[in-house]
Amino acid sequence: MEKDLPYTLTITSKDFNIVEEVLVNISAHCYSFYYDNTLNKITITNNLIYERDNNAYYFKLDSHNKECSYLFKEKDLNFAIKVHSCNYAKKDNNITFTYKLESQEEEITITLERK
Repeated sequence: MEKDLPYTLTITSKDFNIVEEVLVNISAHCYSFYYDNTLNKITITNNLIYERDNNAYYFKLDSHNKECSYLFKEKDLNFAIKVHSCNYAKKDNNITFTYKLESQEEEITITLERK
């Protein structure tokens, strides 16, 4: 496991562009980091799984099965959200993926780039 490696996290869509420095722990095929007080995990094997987890919710996106779930923890309500598109690329230790959910107006692109 490699711990606390500096990465640049970029999250973009038509309406916003966020660039943050994050520390990433890499274990097997999983990249874990905190952003916005939320644990983010990107796991890449034969597909990409993106998870976000905090006290309020748990979000999971599966690129292969084109499935997404959103759990509101306080009410124990779980919603399945249709995935319109999800594509990813990994080169060296850099990851870029783009996804659009049924509930979104625009695609979101997330890039994790080693500094």
